[in-house]
Amino acid sequence: MSDRQGFYSVIQYSPAPDRFEFVNIGVVVFAPTGEVRVKVEPDIKRIEKVFGPQDKQHLRMLRDSIQNRIKADFPSRWDRHSVERFIDLRSGMVQMSRPLPFLVKNAEQDLAALFEEMVKQSPKHLRSTRAASVLRRRLNQAGVLNLIDERPQAVQLPQSVEVKAPFAYQNGAYNYIDPVRLEGETNEAFKEAASRAVKGQWLEDASSSKKKLIVVGDLSAQPQSFAGAIHDLMLGHHVSFFDMDNLDPLIADIKKAAEDHGGPKAY
Repeated sequence: MSDRQGFYSVIQYSPAPDRFEFVNIGVVVFAPTGEVRVKVEPDIKRIEKVFGPQDKQHLRMLRDSIQNRIKADFPSRWDRHSVERFIDLRSGMVQMSRPLPFLVKNAEQDLAALFEEMVKQSPKHLRSTRAASVLRRRLNQAGVLNLIDERPQAVQLPQSVEVKAPFAYQNGAYNYIDPVRLEGETNEAFKEAASRAVKGQWLEDASSSKKKLIVVGDLSAQPQSFAGAIHDLMLGHHVSFFDMDNLDPLIADIKKAAEDHGGPKAY
């Protein structure tokens, strides 16, 4: 591990965790020096905008409890195993995303920046663009960027909606690859995922299986329970789904498709 590499985790709240709807309420930074920094959202009104009126006293207690628990469990040092175990034990109204690696320049400044991005803002319009940039870089690193189409022609569906994706390739069907960062509040992430699941099913129905949608999702900032539900959602709508953190199966299929069908433009 780099001497500058640390981890961060997003703190999330839901009054009904079994519904997979969470709001980001804080961020924890695990710095390579051993220090742990945590920042939580003090504005309860923001949470109530999503979930309606809450027991404010109970909510403040939960918020303070997670901060105190983090400080008690990591007073001066941490390791990856202990962080993951701590996160796995959070299964109630307040949960934490799995630890994500990043390079720490200044723990306090990095914490403030992550808090602004993950908690204060909901950059919905940037999700697909940022995800596409990450996916393009990884496909290029894997040596398959030249085996796919970039900016393929969009498809107009009979339902008066459009299927548009930055990448596509041919493997018997013409597969549109739609990357998206499913971050932020879980109800918003669910809407992003659900719209793609429905579009994927409509695309397959309208094209007699000659065109399909593949969704590449970044679920790294979401609870494991939510991630599993998204996989099931896509499967139920016959949409192939790949996690941005595990692209090996997609890369392997792109390589095999190029061998079997002579390139990406055979459609």
